[in-house]
Amino acid sequence: MSSTKNIIRNIYLYIVTLIGLVMLVIALVDLIQLGLKTWIFTLADQQDTYQSIPTTPYGIKNISTTNLQNATSTNLTIEDRQAFEQWKNDYQNWETNTKNIDQKKAQKQRDAVRDIALLIVGLGLFLSHGYVVRKDRKLELQNVN
Repeated sequence: MSSTKNIIRNIYLYIVTLIGLVMLVIALVDLIQLGLKTWIFTLADQQDTYQSIPTTPYGIKNISTTNLQNATSTNLTIEDRQAFEQWKNDYQNWETNTKNIDQKKAQKQRDAVRDIALLIVGLGLFLSHGYVVRKDRKLELQNVN
């Protein structure tokens, strides 16, 4: 029974160490890619677009652009006008909240935060479990000799 526990323990340690190593590799690759896009290949992510603009008026369909601009249009129902007013308020709020935000820089910082977190967790997993694996291997070699 003891040997079965040792086998299961060793499998666990090797798997978690491998997971830590994979996390490190993924985070390092992503950070290197982010650095290359930021400082060397600055046009690499030029075509990225950020569309978090509120969608057109909720529930309003088949309304031309001129009708959207003119909220007092005669072919809009009361519900449509209320939906349009709600959308207009949402759009104005979105516009004031996002006018001073550099979306690309914000996205890069979000990526960096995720990658640094992956690095820290992966490094911790890799080093702690790798240490236990090395210690066990050293004990096994001493017991054999």
